[in-house]
Amino acid sequence: MSLVTSSAASDPRSIRREPDPFEDPDHDGMTNLQEYLAGTNPTNALSVLRLNVSLDHGAQRTFFAASNKTYSLLRRTNLTVSPWTKVFDASAAFTNRWLIFRDTNAPGVYPEGYYRLVTPQAP
Repeated sequence: MSLVTSSAASDPRSIRREPDPFEDPDHDGMTNLQEYLAGTNPTNALSVLRLNVSLDHGAQRTFFAASNKTYSLLRRTNLTVSPWTKVFDASAAFTNRWLIFRDTNAPGVYPEGYYRLVTPQAP
């Protein structure tokens, strides 16, 4: 943490701590800066940007979208050669919400591939 002091530096009550953008106080693997960009709570390890995949509903993908954030869901067929292809964009909204997506363009009944959820929205 970095220290920020007011003009009354002699008064210990005037010192406040600003969060360090590269610290991870909740030890979830995301820095304060990454949590701010994702719209998650940097002091709660359960507050994370996570893409959930359910094969029970035709390979349904869900994620919790924070208010005022945009997202893109990207897919590729392998991790080494193929490029990331955008399959879904989510616009910003005024409230937090759950978003549900089915990749109907993926091959097969249970599409194989790798998915990445990014914020802000990819170009």
